[in-house]
Amino acid sequence: MTYEAVTLSELEKEFRTAVDTYLRECIELDKVPDKPFKGSLNIRIGEELHRVAATVDSGMSLNAFICSAIREKLERDFNTRV
Repeated sequence: MTYEAVTLSELEKEFRTAVDTYLRECIELDKVPDKPFKGSLNIRIGEELHRVAATVDSGMSLNAFICSAIREKLERDFNTRV
């Protein structure tokens, strides 16, 4: 999806037109529109699991440790490379 304009008001109008066109094409193709992901995730893992994960000497941050665990699970169980 691309759009361009010279003024801010034209840019907003072109953006809205591009989004409307994309959504219309998704309907025509019977496709679910892509959903943006921020890359942040709030999870609840329980106190004990949190404590152990945070205190284990993995040599990486808790965030990196969790990312690694998710990647490993996806590759092992779903044959998905990330």
